[in-house]
Amino acid sequence: MDDERWVVDDVPSVEWFAGASEESWTHDPFDRLIVAHGRFRRWKVATADAPMLDELRPSERIPL
Repeated sequence: MDDERWVVDDVPSVEWFAGASEESWTHDPFDRLIVAHGRFRRWKVATADAPMLDELRPSERIPL
């Protein structure tokens, strides 16, 4: 965190966790948080995880 080349993305936790709780396609809390974070920021998620790729719209993913 002390490296000036990096920025910590401080997503408001209430909105982030609320978004994650709406993801019902998986029981994995980390997958829920990853998808919720991407959707909150409108960022694409880069993943090779097949269930996550099935859940994400093409505009929300970068398949690896």
